[in-house]
Amino acid sequence: MNPDIQAIRKQITEIDQEIIALISKRLSLATSLAKLKQQLNIPIYQPERENQLQKQYWRIALTHKINPKLIQDLFQLIIQEMTKLQREVLEHD
Repeated sequence: MNPDIQAIRKQITEIDQEIIALISKRLSLATSLAKLKQQLNIPIYQPERENQLQKQYWRIALTHKINPKLIQDLFQLIIQEMTKLQREVLEHD
């Protein structure tokens, strides 16, 4: 295998590990957020917040010259998972 390819793949793997670690941190924050929302009687899912975030992520993607649809789809999955997690947290309390 070409050493340049190996070096680039190693960097990609390291970035992927960082992304996974950040998602883990986000999951932890979502758990805390669910408990706080429950205390404040705020609904778990807030579509206006999701719309606001999606618009923000779209702009950020364009700034970084990334296909905004890719970022929109990625964060849609993340938001869905966070919402699911928050509901599960509240069901088990």
